[in-house]
Amino acid sequence: MKMPENKTKIKKRPLWVRYLRWLFFSVLGFILFIVLVWAGFQTRWAKNRLAGLVASATAGTDSYRVTLQGLDGMLPFSIVLDHVILSDAKGVWLEARKTDISLKPAALLAGILEVEWFRMEGLSISRLPESTKVLPDKKETAEQERASLSLPHVMVREIRINRSDGLQPAIRG
Repeated sequence: MKMPENKTKIKKRPLWVRYLRWLFFSVLGFILFIVLVWAGFQTRWAKNRLAGLVASATAGTDSYRVTLQGLDGMLPFSIVLDHVILSDAKGVWLEARKTDISLKPAALLAGILEVEWFRMEGLSISRLPESTKVLPDKKETAEQERASLSLPHVMVREIRINRSDGLQPAIRG
């Protein structure tokens, strides 16, 4: 038995419509991917990994080490830390407790680090950090200047430290 032939024509969409549709779904997929990555950063697991990454990135140097404990908040716009410890080869020299940092998202997109507030419940400085700088040759300095990364523009609107402990007279003067 022979099947009847289909005589209807399937009208193809114009090429620009197909490209526009492809572009729309690509942009939609990219936005969905960014939202999922951002949501992933809000999990406890990701925040613990980020704090561990900061600690391991600074662990290889003898000049300083940063330890973050209790990282929380809506990263990267609102960062709350239970404990921040800065140390060098001689040990801990700065401890910050209950640190709260708020950043403006629109400024981050423009490449400016605009801090709305930087608040701490307590700050302890036991001593000045040990300086490990040695004077390099002029040739090495020129190479380092070309290879160095520049920091973004930073604007801090409010800094509040509720309690400051351990500021020795030698440090103040």
